[in-house]
Amino acid sequence: MKSVLQITLGILLAGLVTLLVRIGYLSYVEYRLTQGINECV
Repeated sequence: MKSVLQITLGILLAGLVTLLVRIGYLSYVEYRLTQGINECV
């Protein structure tokens, strides 16, 4: 039973890390796009 709990926690942690990385990447892309738009104007 303990190993099932560890696997579940590992999957949840991996999903959380993936979500945080995706949010960070999208924020970076949004920042770069707005920076490029401001340079063109």
